[in-house]
Amino acid sequence: MNARDAAEALEEVRVREDQTLAAATRPWPWWSVVGTGLLLFATGVAFEYNGESSLYWILCFLGIVALNGKAGLGAQAKVHASRYTTRTFVVVGLQVGGPLVAYTLARLAAQEAGAGAPSTVGGAALAVTWVLAAPWLQREFAASVRRGAR
Repeated sequence: MNARDAAEALEEVRVREDQTLAAATRPWPWWSVVGTGLLLFATGVAFEYNGESSLYWILCFLGIVALNGKAGLGAQAKVHASRYTTRTFVVVGLQVGGPLVAYTLARLAAQEAGAGAPSTVGGAALAVTWVLAAPWLQREFAASVRRGAR
């Protein structure tokens, strides 16, 4: 192998890496984000009428998995583990924790205010937080993966 062949091979590796990163960090479809928000809201409403149950969270989780599977989000390209930095895990933590904190705070505020449907209020806060934060979270996740070790 001469220097020219080596340069061509290295360029091909870089092109493949760019293709993999593009596939792994593509934007989420809008209908997936909105559908996930609706599932989260429905879970809050279900708590209102049927009492607290982990069954609703399990059904919501399975619905989100099915919805995102339909969107092809689970079939994205695999990226080497070295690209997942601490910042990546912070973004994922915010993705999960942020809406749950919004749910809890909204529900507690609704209970304190004497609202008739605190879980529904919490579910609305959960869904709105998810839908509004999803584009930012997706951009931050993609940027952290792209910045990962080379």
